[in-house]
Amino acid sequence: MLIYLLPLSLLAIIPGIIMSLENGIPFLAAFDFTLLFLLAYIVFAKNLRVEIRKTVLIGVIYISAIVLLYFLGSFGPGLLYLLAATIFTIIIFSRQIAYLSVGINVVICIFFGIAIHFKKTYGLIPAEHSVGEWLAIASNLILLSIVLTALLPTLFKSLQNTIEEQQKLRMQVTIEQRSLEQTLKVIEHKNKELEEFSYMTSHDLQEPLRMVSSLLQQLDKKYKNSLDEKAQQYINLAVDGAERMKKIISDLLEYSLAEKKSYAVEEVDTNIILENLIKENSVVITDKKASFSCNKLPNIRADKLSVTRLFQNLIGNALKYQRQGETPFIEIKHEESKKYWSFAVTDNGIGIADEDQEKVFVAFKRLHNRSDYPGTGIGLAVCKKIVENHKGKIWIESEPGKGTTFHFTISKNLN
Repeated sequence: MLIYLLPLSLLAIIPGIIMSLENGIPFLAAFDFTLLFLLAYIVFAKNLRVEIRKTVLIGVIYISAIVLLYFLGSFGPGLLYLLAATIFTIIIFSRQIAYLSVGINVVICIFFGIAIHFKKTYGLIPAEHSVGEWLAIASNLILLSIVLTALLPTLFKSLQNTIEEQQKLRMQVTIEQRSLEQTLKVIEHKNKELEEFSYMTSHDLQEPLRMVSSLLQQLDKKYKNSLDEKAQQYINLAVDGAERMKKIISDLLEYSLAEKKSYAVEEVDTNIILENLIKENSVVITDKKASFSCNKLPNIRADKLSVTRLFQNLIGNALKYQRQGETPFIEIKHEESKKYWSFAVTDNGIGIADEDQEKVFVAFKRLHNRSDYPGTGIGLAVCKKIVENHKGKIWIESEPGKGTTFHFTISKNLN
């Protein structure tokens, strides 16, 4: 539709009609009215074949060029329309037809050259222009028409190919993006199902283990004097195994909860968290005569339960992994940057070798015998998940025999 509307502004029909009437050229005014009707017809007529629309358009432009050359005392407008006819032909027809347009331009220019020579043109053309001037101007028109016909189709084809490639790429990106979004939805749904399954399984498995442990303890209590030493040992091993299995299941549940990405972010006073943890671990702290050093900790926006679990695991490790006869000392510091809260929990324990500092964050990866340091080896894996879910990082600085510092960051932007 745009290709047909464009000549309306190009031909300037309305001003042409006014100028024709003012200059006493009624034939030219009638001609302009006819052009206006033809253009309106090819734009708005229904059931008109596209080929007919295009042919009429090119015909209108050529007729306009001839009329302007004949009636006006200047070559400019008429020659401009001849060039316009060639350009429109290149755009809406094949290259072969475009070369035909060049031939038509040559015929028209020869015709007007003969008319100028024999002084058969209307108006001021014979008096103002010579055949030499016409040949100079017409040859430029013909040369420009040939150049445009040779180059424009190639340029348009390259441009069209580029546009088509961009459209294909855009469509492909859109399809892949939709596919990725769908895949992410499926993964999110499966993760949610897995979390629920893990929670339910962990919770349900603990009940029979509690029953087994309780029955074994009752058996030991009731028949203690009737059982020999070997039977007593078996009962103790069974009770210990049940308790360890309960602990593993409990830690699995804790790990699955740490996997959750949706947290209740709120204002958290880490000083209160630390005070509560010291109270909860008062028996162990008193027994080991542990001491703490801590500067005033900040209020942060985070999930309170997760941050509590994070500090609990790190302080618990600092109390557990101590050298024989050593009094535990734990120091907690913090720093603030533009994007993060940074914390450091330092102890004077057994330390961690460089090659083991990544291993300790793997679930159930133990570096020591259970008889020396009890536990399931999942606490630091939980810490890592909690820190990552708070858009932070956790890392270690340590030297065997000289203690360990756990560094971790929590983002200030958790919205």
